[in-house]
Parts: sequence; structure tokens; C-alpha cells
Amino acid sequence: MSIPLPRKPRLPTRTHGEPPVKAEVKRAEPGVDEFGLDPGIFGRYPRKSRQYCALALEFLKMPKDVTPSSLVFGGGTIPEMVMFGGLLARGYVYNGGPPKGFAFQRDVLGGRAIAGGGAVEDIVVYRAGRVIAVPVQSVFHGVDNPFGGGLSKIYSDREQQVRVLSRGRVDAVVPVNEPERGSVLENGPDAAVDHEFTRIELA
Repeated sequence: MSIPLPRKPRLPTRTHGEPPVKAEVKRAEPGVDEFGLDPGIFGRYPRKSRQYCALALEFLKMPKDVTPSSLVFGGGTIPEMVMFGGLLARGYVYNGGPPKGFAFQRDVLGGRAIAGGGAVEDIVVYRAGRVIAVPVQSVFHGVDNPFGGGLSKIYSDREQQVRVLSRGRVDAVVPVNEPERGSVLENGPDAAVDHEFTRIELA
């Protein structure tokens, strides 16, 4: 006498007109943005700034998952890296002279070694026969400086610009990313980021 096997359960069916059931697929959050940068560090910056920053970090062979200024031999602040990469993108040669070169963290007026008179410019651009100093500013250069002394920093920055122009063999000083102009390298829009380079080239 044979014992009947239990019947297999029937698969659920759908009635005519019901849409097919689709598996829910959750897309994983990407670890990097389109330029290979860590969104946790660079995500708030405009797209153009991230593009230029990534170009600078690649050129300098620096990692893209840490803040550049945190490295032992740091590349500077993120806005400084934006300017570095933006100049590379425009055909300027790093550590090159005229007609189209630029230097980073260049000593002028004797550099930091001279008390009260030295200065280190973030970027110096050599365009045709002109030498253009480019201080790259941030919140620490404005009235909202979290450590205080914002107004005194503004005045000291302007005094230094006058000294650089009068004694530093510099033809023009073009500050970029100033807080009073909206810190455009950090906040955008992209057109304003590119306009910072236009201001340098017209100086």
C-alpha cells in the first residue's frame, strides 16, 4: 500500500490586471563622489570646486579621503586646493614662471622668518609680464571668525596687501574666496567659482 506524498504548496498568483510584484532593491550609498572625493569631507562644496580640488590632489599625489590640511606635509586648505587645480585646468604650470605659471605658498617680503614684515602668499600667478599675488581667504579672514578678532584680521590682511604691492615686486593682489563676497569657492555657484580665475587673469 502506497502512502501519498503531501502536495507542494501552490505559489501565489496574481489576478488579471495586477502589476507584477518587484523585489525592492536598495541602492548602496556611494563611498566617493564623481571625482573620487569623500562626500563626508568635500560634499558641501560646489561641483566646480570639487572638480578642481580633485585635479590638484591627483597632481600632488595626495589622498582624496582626508582634509588636505590635516596631512603632515599638507596641501593647504580645500579652497587653496581648488585654486591650485583650477589653475592647472587652465594650462598654468606649477612652479613655472611667465608667460603662464604659478607657485604655491611662495615667500614674499622675506616670508614668515621676518617678524612684522614677512608674508607667505597662498598662490603667486605669473601671467605674461605680470606677477599676481592671490591670498585665498576663508571664514577665519572675516568678521565671523570663530576664534574672534575678525575685524583686526581684515585690517591686517589689507595692510599686508599694501606692503606686498609696495615692496614685494608684485604687480597686483587679488584676494579670492573672501567672506564678504560669499566665500564662493565654498558656497558657489559654479559660475562664481570660475569667475575667481577671471578676476586673476584680468588683474
